[in-house]
Amino acid sequence: GNQFGKSFGAGMKTCFMSAYQKGWSAEIRADAERGRENWSAMTIAPIYDQSLHVMNKIRAFLQARRAQWLVQEVRESPHLTITMFNGATIQACSTDGTGSKLLGTTLDYVNWDEAAQEAKFNEIRENVVKMRLVKRVGMLDYTTTGRGRNEYGLYFLSGLPGAPNRTPGLYCQAGTSYDNPYLPK
Repeated sequence: GNQFGKSFGAGMKTCFMSAYQKGWSAEIRADAERGRENWSAMTIAPIYDQSLHVMNKIRAFLQARRAQWLVQEVRESPHLTITMFNGATIQACSTDGTGSKLLGTTLDYVNWDEAAQEAKFNEIRENVVKMRLVKRVGMLDYTTTGRGRNEYGLYFLSGLPGAPNRTPGLYCQAGTSYDNPYLPK
């Protein structure tokens, strides 16, 4: 639903995942250390400005006096990148309609904002995003407002409890604008 705080929640989860480098088994950690690779998260969206919505929530949280110690460096160019105290990075990037800007990266966590707006959702998810996560058994989250029964909508429905042909490992949660305590009734 609209105005539920999806970007805020995605930002907080991204900070948590990065600070604790979630998802690394001992084997993956050893392999990453041998290759001198850091844990890496990315917030993506169909356009770069949209990916900045989550990054701006992350930035605001990390600029708070009690959280500033978590940040080692912030770079604005070529795209916004935050390096955490432990070397983990959080970046913003556009899927640019094809996902080509993501090629060549190894990621541990991806938050895909407004995935329902992606015209080639299935193609980008299967051929690009999932391939960025496979090496280190990474996690993919979607924070999006629905857009009917398009590719994302059908994927979302396949994750609901009781769905026929339910997609294993897919957890879905939804709410209507009427359920949103932040909007006037």
